[in-house]
Amino acid sequence: MKKTILALFCFSLLACSGQKVEPPQKLARNLSARSLTREEALARSERISRVSYEIGVDLNREEAFSGKTVVRFTLRGSPQDLFLDFMEGKVAKLSINGQAADTALFDGQIIRLPAGSLRWDSANSVEVEYEHPYNHSGNGLHQFKDPVDGRIYLYTQFEPFSAHRFFPCFDQPDLKATYELNALAPKDWKVISSAREVSVKTEGKANRWVFPVSDRFSTYIFSLHAGPFAEWKDQAGPIPLRLFARQSLKQYVDAPEWFAITKGGLKFFGETFAYPYPFHKYDQLVVPDFNAGAMENVAAVTFTERYIFRSKVTTDARLSRASTILHEMAHMWFGDLVTMDWWNGLWLNESFATFMASWAVDKATPYKGAWQEFNGSKEWAMWEDQLVTTHPIEAEIPDTDASLTSFDGITYGKGAAALKQIFFLLGEEKFKAGVRAYFQKHAFGNATLEDFVSSLSAASGQDLTAWQEDWLQSAGVNSLRAQFSCAEGKISAFSLLQEKDEGDKILRPHRTKVGLFYLKDGKLVMGASQAVAYAKAETPVPGFVGSACPDLVFTNVEDHDYVKVRLDEKSLAQAKINLGQVADPFLRQQIWNSLMQMVTDGVYPAHEFLDTLLLHGQAETDSKTLKTLFGYRERLLRYLPAEKLGAYRAKLETFLQDGLRQATGGSDLQLLWFRALASEAQSAESIARLEKLLRGQEKLAGLAIDQDRRWEIIGAIARTGGVRAKDLIDAELKRDATDNGRKEAFGAEAQMPDPVTKQRWLSRITRTESGGREYKLAELRPAMQNFYVLGQDALTQMAEAPYFAVIARAKTEEEEYIGRFARAMFPPLCEERIVKQASAFLAAHEDYPVYVTKPVRQGRQETERCLRARALSRANSKAP
Repeated sequence: MKKTILALFCFSLLACSGQKVEPPQKLARNLSARSLTREEALARSERISRVSYEIGVDLNREEAFSGKTVVRFTLRGSPQDLFLDFMEGKVAKLSINGQAADTALFDGQIIRLPAGSLRWDSANSVEVEYEHPYNHSGNGLHQFKDPVDGRIYLYTQFEPFSAHRFFPCFDQPDLKATYELNALAPKDWKVISSAREVSVKTEGKANRWVFPVSDRFSTYIFSLHAGPFAEWKDQAGPIPLRLFARQSLKQYVDAPEWFAITKGGLKFFGETFAYPYPFHKYDQLVVPDFNAGAMENVAAVTFTERYIFRSKVTTDARLSRASTILHEMAHMWFGDLVTMDWWNGLWLNESFATFMASWAVDKATPYKGAWQEFNGSKEWAMWEDQLVTTHPIEAEIPDTDASLTSFDGITYGKGAAALKQIFFLLGEEKFKAGVRAYFQKHAFGNATLEDFVSSLSAASGQDLTAWQEDWLQSAGVNSLRAQFSCAEGKISAFSLLQEKDEGDKILRPHRTKVGLFYLKDGKLVMGASQAVAYAKAETPVPGFVGSACPDLVFTNVEDHDYVKVRLDEKSLAQAKINLGQVADPFLRQQIWNSLMQMVTDGVYPAHEFLDTLLLHGQAETDSKTLKTLFGYRERLLRYLPAEKLGAYRAKLETFLQDGLRQATGGSDLQLLWFRALASEAQSAESIARLEKLLRGQEKLAGLAIDQDRRWEIIGAIARTGGVRAKDLIDAELKRDATDNGRKEAFGAEAQMPDPVTKQRWLSRITRTESGGREYKLAELRPAMQNFYVLGQDALTQMAEAPYFAVIARAKTEEEEYIGRFARAMFPPLCEERIVKQASAFLAAHEDYPVYVTKPVRQGRQETERCLRARALSRANSKAP
């Protein structure tokens, strides 16, 4: 009764004040769901403005933290119940506009704010005192205890909907707010947030860190990080720079490299956008157990520790790290300064950062091949775009659960490809002018797709409405091939043919660059090229008529277009024979990708791709292309029918042995060949040699068997059932007694072809083993990634029934765990029964979260592709 009486009392005060009062309405809330719907968010944003948070937290207890948050906001409109998002904590005290309120207004997911307790067309305040457990799955305020030295580190991860796991708030991107933080922490800790602290004062055995009122931005990019971090400092003009990592990894941190990339990026973006870096400092933290690659928290970016290299890596790995550093930096403008109003606009944040990062790497760092690296994100996009789960770049996102699945190849890769396409279409200066106008108009606010496109339209003088509809608001990828004829050694007719794939509805406007290639001195080199705009099914290219008849035509030179390139019959035949003779390494990579797309589409047998790889692969001198080819290995082998698999695996292993033997000592290529061999080694000869390298009984000139190489070798021995595998794992874990070592050990064990070990890890992964929930998601992740091994079909079958049983309990599991499990553990068996089991699950669980059903739908489709690929391979040749 107390809640009812309080609401009636406050409501009667409004009536007595002379205000016009309407009966209070309830803001609908689905309390069985953990997500926030778009309708709920819209209802709040229509009524709420001028939001600010005053947050105080005590971080001195190891098992939980306590906090006090004061939320201030202005309301408009008619009286209506509201709610604050807050999850998994305990509310000790609650007051609304200075009046004590019943803590029962908190139901475990939200704090209800009765209409009668609020002031309409006026300022309001809600004060909440609470306690909250630390998170160990990478969301909210995550806690990590370093096994090396026992030190504890904390960091926050809020995107898309986890800020309310740290403090009560209106957790949606269009209710931007200011934040005033103070934190009580152990004396040897540093506390980092979105603003720089103004004071640090001792209070007993702790220090209180006080931060000023921040700039205005969304809840998901606010952050707090704390712990005894190692720290490095630098300066980029007026901008102070800091880099943080945990103490046990500081010896591996390449701070000069981080700062060099950071300074170059800040200069490049500031000049390109004609808008200086918008915040007051720039911190970067490399943190443990991080689920993603990085996160663009305002002025306090977090990165996975995969970007701290404990062992030798390739130059491409450093380029990838530089790209991630610059991707997150681009978000300071696109995402943090100007933010989407809801998660359907996530693509613009991520696509723009992906595109701009490649541009910045190309222009502002010493690394070469940024656009070749960018091509990998486009291949990811094309794979996603041909799945039954594809969606427009600007997708409908009904709730925050659905937003979890939008961090995909469409949002990152296809959106970035569309931006590269419009950049090529408009030209650099008009593109930059549109982006600059967008920042000037919407700084520190929210914006929509229409806002962005209208800025580009105004700057370019072109109506981009049709482009927006065709590229951003429709799903699917078109195919493109050349059709030409020759007479007397000259081209007599030349056209581009655009085709719709199955399920695609439209042909789109494109602009591409077409190249004609000729064999010259043993190399395929480009002899002529032409930029071509096309939108119809057939587009004549008269400019090529009269040119020498080419040996090969490629219809997307330099990769400006987002399209599947289908090689014409003559070019395909030439590629099979002379692909290794293509002079341009980027073009070689593109041709290989085109062949793999044909395999995926079921028009080119997997064994023929492997034959081409075995013919040309050892001559490959470009590390990015070689990495791409090795990345296709497992899928190609899985697409082979059983009667071909053994012979091709033996050929591939010999191919990798020869490639490693021929690679120059100390080169990136040598490292790539070694890692590929360690991943594929099956024979007793290869395993014995790897074990000798591990024990130091044999040397490989130029290649140090450092810690990462040691775990790769142990993984190979474990995967093939070496009798000493478990002893080697245990001994190596003593040698590498870090959390990284522990994760490597788990991944190695999970590969072992031993039914008892396999079942033990399956029980841990599915959290059915007694004590299985004691394993953090970060520890289970490597076991999930390594559990399924090609050739272990009988052991893989053990996971069929448990997989569907676990995802059936999705509504009672944390979304980060169940989403990861659903993606990683779909049984990769090329069997019709898997298709039937997936279909039955989907039919029985139509109301389940998208982050569960999407991986099941994708897994079912990939199984169908595998079945088709095996049938095609059987129909086209005999086993080698």
